Amino acid sequence: MKNVTLGLGFGLTLALGTAAAMAQDMPMPFGSDADAEYAQLLWEVMTASKLAGPGMIRHTPYEGTDPHGMMLETFYT
Repeated sequence: MKNVTLGLGFGLTLALGTAAAMAQDMPMPFGSDADAEYAQLLWEVMTASKLAGPGMIRHTPYEGTDPHGMMLETFYT
């Protein structure tokens, strides 16, 4: 039984190592220059809307109900 367990452990380690090596060679579907530009634009819009950054609106989440969700945040303008 001990040999079977060791064999399965070795096989699993080998399979995971092979999968990780293959994943490193595949091109990533994200992280392009266009993605970085969009992220920068999104951050600027969020900062201008005071949803992020040093001047962001502070709020306290509260318990919600169906169909709205379990945690809600209300923003007033």
